[in-house]
Amino acid sequence: MAAPRYTYIDNLQNEFDRNSKKIDRYYRRDFSPIKTTLRKLFPSSAEEIISTGQLRTVPFIHAVCRELSTLYALPPRREFLGLISRDLGARMAGLFSSMEINKKFRIAQELLICQGNAVLICVPDANGFLQVMVLPPWRVKAERDDILSTDARSVQTWRITLPRRQNAVVGFQQDELVITPTEAYWQNEGTGAWAEDGSNPLGVAPVVVLRANEPEPGMMFSPIPDDLLQCQENLIVALTDVFRSCMYSAHRQKIIKGMSSGEARTLTL
Repeated sequence: MAAPRYTYIDNLQNEFDRNSKKIDRYYRRDFSPIKTTLRKLFPSSAEEIISTGQLRTVPFIHAVCRELSTLYALPPRREFLGLISRDLGARMAGLFSSMEINKKFRIAQELLICQGNAVLICVPDANGFLQVMVLPPWRVKAERDDILSTDARSVQTWRITLPRRQNAVVGFQQDELVITPTEAYWQNEGTGAWAEDGSNPLGVAPVVVLRANEPEPGMMFSPIPDDLLQCQENLIVALTDVFRSCMYSAHRQKIIKGMSSGEARTLTL
C-alpha cells in the first residue's frame, strides 16, 4: 500500500481565534483591538488619533447582541418533574437561582449571535458551590480522535484558557484548565483543579457546546460571523474619520464679540 498523502490547508484556527478574541473584546465594550487596526490603516496618524482623544467608538456588537437576544428577556417558568418531594423541587429552584441560570443563558444567546458559538462549563467555585461559566470559543480547544466528529461527547480532552493569577505588573496570568472524564488539573501549575490529586470527581467533562450553524469539516465550532466584526471596525473608523474631517477641514465660522443685540440686527457683512 502506498504511503498516505495529506494536503495541508491554511491554518484556519489561528484566524478563527484571532477574530473570536476581537469580537469578545468588542462585545464587552473593550475597544482596544481597534488601535491595531488604526495603526495598519493610518500608520502616520494613528498615534495622534489614539493619544489625543480623536478616536470615536460605538458599541455596535454589544447593541446587536442585546437587541436580538430575547429568549431570556423575561424569566421562564420551570417545572422539575419526577422529584420525590416538594422540598426537593424548592431546593432545585434555589440551586438554579444561585447559579444565575437565566442570566447565563441570556449571555449564551448573545454569544451565539456575535460569536456563532458559546461554551458552557459547570465547575465548583472556591467556596464549593457550582457556577456556570459562559465562554467564547477562542478560550476552548477540543482534542478528539475523530476530527470530523462535532459531538462534544466524543472529545477526549478539553483545554480551556482562563485567568489564574493577577499580577500588578503584567495583569492577568492565564493557565490552561485541562479536563477529561477522569482528570481535571491546571496545565502549567500541575495542580488539581477540583481535587488535590488532579482527578475529576464528576466522571464526565461538564462542557456543553452551543452552535449557531454547522461547523466546517474538521472544526469543532461553527464559523465566526466576520461580517459583524467588519461592521464594528468600519463604523469606528468612519466616525473617527468624520470627526477628524470636521476638526481639521470644516469651514470656520466668524464670530463678532462685544456688540449688543440691537447693533447686531443692523450689522451688514
